[in-house]
Amino acid sequence: MTTLLYELAVDSWADTDSIDILSSTNSRIASFPLAFVERGGDNTWRYVLDVVNQLVYPIPDQPGVITNTKGEPVNLADAPLKGSYRYEQLGSTAEPAFSRGPEYFTRFRAPNPEGSFSTRSDSKRSSTNQVGSSRAAVLR
Repeated sequence: MTTLLYELAVDSWADTDSIDILSSTNSRIASFPLAFVERGGDNTWRYVLDVVNQLVYPIPDQPGVITNTKGEPVNLADAPLKGSYRYEQLGSTAEPAFSRGPEYFTRFRAPNPEGSFSTRSDSKRSSTNQVGSSRAAVLR
């Protein structure tokens, strides 16, 4: 299977600092543009942890935590600061395994890097017709 490479969001926001989440072996799990998190509506560590928890397979009864450089868990209600942080699943010494992410209609086919032109995803046409027929039914 071909490996696809995507532009990182942190590269798109090149004019901002970042929040880097690493594993215990310094593998990058995620990089968040700090400005994106600050302006996104939920400027908390809880948001960052929720996103990271979606990127890795959960281990039952071993919740994920983000720790600072001193090994102390961050306060989930606080606003994140730029820098590198660690993610670990409590009680596990294993590297977090990445989840597969959302699936589409074809499980083992990579997405088209040039985009898709499927009518299945073009909901404008079908929803316009539905709205039009709904209005006509109300007017009768």
